[in-house]
Amino acid sequence: MSFKTRNFVSLFIAWTGLISIISGIILYLAPAGRVAFWVDWHFWGLTKKQWEAVHTVSSFFLMIFIVWHLILNWKVFVNYMKDKAKKISFTVPELSSSILIAIVLTVMSIYSIPPVSYIMDFGEYLTQSWETKTASPIIPHAERLTLKEFCAKINLPVERAIKRLSAYNVKNVSADKTLEEIAKENNLAPKHISDILNFPKQFNKTAPVSAEENSAAISNEKSEQSAGRMRYRQNGNHPSNFRGLMYIGKMTLKEFCEKTGIDITKAKSLLKSRGFGEVDENTVLRDIARKNGLIPIELGEMIYSLKEKKPE
Repeated sequence: MSFKTRNFVSLFIAWTGLISIISGIILYLAPAGRVAFWVDWHFWGLTKKQWEAVHTVSSFFLMIFIVWHLILNWKVFVNYMKDKAKKISFTVPELSSSILIAIVLTVMSIYSIPPVSYIMDFGEYLTQSWETKTASPIIPHAERLTLKEFCAKINLPVERAIKRLSAYNVKNVSADKTLEEIAKENNLAPKHISDILNFPKQFNKTAPVSAEENSAAISNEKSEQSAGRMRYRQNGNHPSNFRGLMYIGKMTLKEFCEKTGIDITKAKSLLKSRGFGEVDENTVLRDIARKNGLIPIELGEMIYSLKEKKPE
């Protein structure tokens, strides 16, 4: 069977045209790049960057094959512009009307003239609808910043940030890696990394806590636990079932495990695997948490997850 070039070119134009249309519609509906990269937006398993690549490549080859198609069918194309005298003439209604409409649409697009401008306005509306307080990056293109640069901008010691991420089981953390790189290696969105690092300012301190600060922390622990529980839930975890225990930050690790029925050995092993090192069971949870960039409720949730695991 002989290969028919005309048929191949026509069919290729059809398929690449379809791909270009579909990818164009998806990009029209997609969030702005700063939001898409921040929340790791996907559609049909592809990121916005991948959809942009699909659209660009398909459009590029569509252009090439359209030119090829014109070359193969040049005589037919020229005949569309000829009058009854078989001469090219702008009086041919199909030629003049097609050129006029193309020019009008181009001018209306350039100067945002309705109703053509409504297409761009609706696209802008769709783009802005993705931008909420929770979806928008707290710093423009924050995912491109290294962890060290990001921490400097939010006034957080990078060493504490690394400990905190380790406590949340985020692997391969380095001060010189970007948030995007850290997130990608852990199958997370850059926003998730930012959410983990976003916690009460009083826990950013690296200096020893004074008696006055400690007293204030105890009096505010109930509200901090509530905030911690909400943040922990947003990070894909579940609220605890130890609501009867008040002010867990004042409890030692041993006391907390006894009151919740958790094996102290397993708890210490879990904390060690999360980068806490060797933990003294007689140390209060507040000190363990503070040392590792957490608040007591988050540490409690982490340990309590052992109790919620189903036996294998």
